[in-house]
Order: sequence, then C-alpha cells, then structure tokens
Amino acid sequence: MKNDEKFCQACGTPAGAGAQMPNQSQGTGKTAPVHGRGQSGFSDQPNPNQFYSNQPYQNQPYQNRPYPDQQVPAGMSSADGNNPGKKKKTVLLVTLIGLAVAAVATAAVLWLFVFNWERDFQKHVEERNWEEAGALYEKRVIGNEKREEKADEILREAVDLLKEGYNSDFMDYAVVERHLEAVGEFWDDPYVRTTAEELRGLQGQKEIFGTWRATEVEAMGVSVRVDEYLESMGMGDTKMEMSIEEDGSFSMDMAGERFEGTWEYSGSTLTLTVDGSDETAEYKDGKLTMEESGVKIVFEK
Repeated sequence: MKNDEKFCQACGTPAGAGAQMPNQSQGTGKTAPVHGRGQSGFSDQPNPNQFYSNQPYQNQPYQNRPYPDQQVPAGMSSADGNNPGKKKKTVLLVTLIGLAVAAVATAAVLWLFVFNWERDFQKHVEERNWEEAGALYEKRVIGNEKREEKADEILREAVDLLKEGYNSDFMDYAVVERHLEAVGEFWDDPYVRTTAEELRGLQGQKEIFGTWRATEVEAMGVSVRVDEYLESMGMGDTKMEMSIEEDGSFSMDMAGERFEGTWEYSGSTLTLTVDGSDETAEYKDGKLTMEESGVKIVFEK
C-alpha cells in the first residue's frame, strides 16, 4: 500500500497506525481496541463495516466497487458503469440512426440519377422549350412504358394550358398553332391533333363573324369584279353581301333578294341552311368562296 492510502484497495481494510481489524493483535499479545467508540462516544476512525458489511466485493472487479475514494469519469454516473444493457441500447440507437441516414442518402441519389429526367422534362415543357423537351423525350422516355405515361400526362397538361390561353384571348391563334406543331413533332398523340383541329375550327368561327361583301364573280372562265360590274350597270347602290352572326344565324342580301337561316362551321367549311336547304362556302386566306352550277362568288370582309 502507498503511504497516502487510507484503505486497502483489495479488501477495504483501513490503513495506518492502529488500523487493524477489531479484536486482532498488533503483535504485543494484547487485544487491539475496538474502533467505533472514543472519548466522545463516537468513532475517531472510520469503521469499514459501516460501508461494507454483508457486501462480498472481494471477488468483484476493482472498477465495480463503490469505494469512497474511487472517482467516476466525467459525463458518466456510477450506475452507467454497472449497466451494460444501457450501453447496448445506446449502441443500437446509434446504429439505427446511421441506417436511417444511409437510407435517406440512397433515396436522394436515386432521385438525382434516376428520376431527374422528369424534373428536367417538366421544366422544359413549362418553359415551352420544345426542342430540349423533344430531345429528352426521345433519349430518356421512348421505350419505357412508365416514363411514357408520366410524360403523356405532363404534355396533356401543357396542351390544355395552350387551349385555355387561346380561349381566354390571352394567346393569339398563330402562337398557339406554332406551339402545337412543335409538340406534335416529337409527341405522336391524337390529343395534339384533335386539339389543333378544335382550335382551328374555333379560330375559323371567330374569323367568319361579321359582314361579307361579294367582290368577285367567276363564270365560264371569266372573272368579273362585282363592284365594277354593278357600277357599269348603273346599280352602284345594290347590295350583295352576307352577315354571319355569333348566335348561329345569318342573313344574305343579293341584289334585293334576301335570305335568312342558320350556319355551322367545321374545319374550313361554312354550311348555310335556309328552309332545310344547305349551301356551302369554303374559308381560305380570309375569303369565303361559294360555288353553284359552275358559278363562283367570292366574299371578303
């Protein structure tokens, strides 16, 4: 034992002068005094039995013995050193947290390297960058059924937005038509074609609203300007015109002969109905052309 130690680190026996266990001889043949009582009635030396009575620590490791002088490492209670189960739970918790972080990192990698085509494709479509969208569609989408389904969904939404922009007069028909043509170059879907035809019909209806005057008559290969002909015949005030109304009705005044009826427009064909009889006119390049019995009449706004 070292000089400054007060107790034996093996058995807990007090050290120093007169520190023998009670009733044991110091080599003089006399019985050593029993510690625990002094002149004041209390022990002037610590009694090891106060701490270690009925506690068989002799066979336990030194680090597990709660001696008074033993120091507990900082950040750790004495209970921690005696509770290996708690250490195992801590290790298990750290392991689970590590696995969760690894799973999140793996998911992020999958998103960046597998699903980023969708993010990029969506971005190109929203910006109406059809060249980049088409290149990505052909490189990363075609041949993959699930990707084609997702890309079809994105493109249908884009076509619907173009249609909405036209219907709300936010976009000109010519602009919408160019966008639809660009989409149709890489997305061979009936939805693009049917939408384009629908908008073409709507645009045709918008363009035919109003009053149309007969400007030219062609018969037997001879073309005559109507206003010049009427002027030469002294009929300069004669009306030869047709009025197309937005409510689906029309009226026509041809040199004093008046007709009224309804109309329908499909594709580029205007159908005029009077008393159950139909006449058609083709719309092209801002002109309506009616043909009957080899005679053509051209109307312009």
